[in-house]
Amino acid sequence: MEEKTRFSILFRPTLVYAVLFTFCLYDNAKGILVAVLGLITVLYCNLIDRRQMHERKRDRLLYEIAFVLLALSCGLTDNDGIVFFNLVGMLFVLVVMLLHDHQDDDSWSIMKYLTEMVRTGVNAINGLSHFPNDIREENEQAESGRKKVTGYILIGLLIAMPMLAIILALLRSADVVFASVLNDMFESFDVTTSVLITLMMVFAFFFTYAGMRYFIRQSPVQPEGERKRYEPIIAITALSVISVVYLLFSGIQIAYLFIGNMTLPDGYTYAEYAREGFFQLLAVCALNLMIVLFVLAWFREHIVLKVLLSVISGCTYIMIASSAMRMVMYIREYNLTRKRILVLWALLVIGVLLAGVIVQIFKKDFRLFRYSLAVCVVCYLVLSFGRMDYWIARYDVDHCVTEHKDRGIQWFESTAEPDVPLDYLAELSCDAAPIIADYKGSWANDYRESIYDVQYDTLRQWNLSRYMARQALKKNGK
Repeated sequence: MEEKTRFSILFRPTLVYAVLFTFCLYDNAKGILVAVLGLITVLYCNLIDRRQMHERKRDRLLYEIAFVLLALSCGLTDNDGIVFFNLVGMLFVLVVMLLHDHQDDDSWSIMKYLTEMVRTGVNAINGLSHFPNDIREENEQAESGRKKVTGYILIGLLIAMPMLAIILALLRSADVVFASVLNDMFESFDVTTSVLITLMMVFAFFFTYAGMRYFIRQSPVQPEGERKRYEPIIAITALSVISVVYLLFSGIQIAYLFIGNMTLPDGYTYAEYAREGFFQLLAVCALNLMIVLFVLAWFREHIVLKVLLSVISGCTYIMIASSAMRMVMYIREYNLTRKRILVLWALLVIGVLLAGVIVQIFKKDFRLFRYSLAVCVVCYLVLSFGRMDYWIARYDVDHCVTEHKDRGIQWFESTAEPDVPLDYLAELSCDAAPIIADYKGSWANDYRESIYDVQYDTLRQWNLSRYMARQALKKNGK
């Protein structure tokens, strides 16, 4: 049986995938069709594997589930930041999944994985230049009766695409019914839209082809060699100094913040002391995590070094607790915002990651990258599906309502606006609409106007958060 060429394996599935990719994702990063695209992508990767006779690893399903969940989240929220990082996360998980499935990565370190991901991107871009060679290889291998037919078909498709963009725009202006069908699929369809759709389809085809081409019958990456490691006395000296400072700082946190029975500097109240420094502590916690990983990667093992790394890790947990406590007290005083939620989330992620790093300090063969990937994916999925804007609005409104009820002001029974700065809530996404729809005030009116601007979605762009926002407005007669 004649071996299939890269072109014969990839061309037809990739062409179909590019069309579906464009239909699902064009002007539709927040639509439920992103979840459909996630499933299509998983099926496409499996189809390519079957066509090249590649046997997938059993744990690949976990990566596929994570990929589809990230895609699903895009259609459930209206938060721009979450949607952006969902898409970035999908690309990251997809590349890691393909690397894991096509390579023997059991002994790879975090640095090795990052290096291979960069190499994958470079080789994928470089693969664009091999497309003409793949066509020539396919034609040379084809049977005499079919020789060059595939190349001719491809040329015809490439010619048809820009022509199709112009023809669709002209037909839309010529027939109202046909225009209505196109507008049901796309919010507005004109010459510009047709050109952009065509360009997106072309880019999707070539970059998907080039990316998947890299994983077809590639040579296994050479196992990571034992890197040169430096004398541990260097790290012991440096970490000893740092550890003394961290121990002193940790002692102060325990005495001042956690117990609170020591005298503060003049001019400071306990509340003021607790409500500052959390961003700096977050940065130090992240820096400590990188320091420990760097030392583990570049210095030879030593019992004293392990003790010092453990001390720094323990102090980092005290810093995490200090920063979290300060942030919670700050939220109680100044309400909840996206940035404050993200700080608490980042502290949680660093804390869980640090637990894996501590394990590796004493267990060298611990698979830290897989542990870290699982932690980051799970924690991010919780954030992504958590609808943070809803909880921000709920906490801040409830908090301020409670305060003003104590002063005799009823927010929902009067058109009077309370003397509380809640204008920033008007910038929240549709996720917050079920809470804000009931509220009376100029900033709430601005928020509702912003919802009106996004409520006329096509069926292709259906989004759960926007649907719930519209229902909340209808329920309250807005």
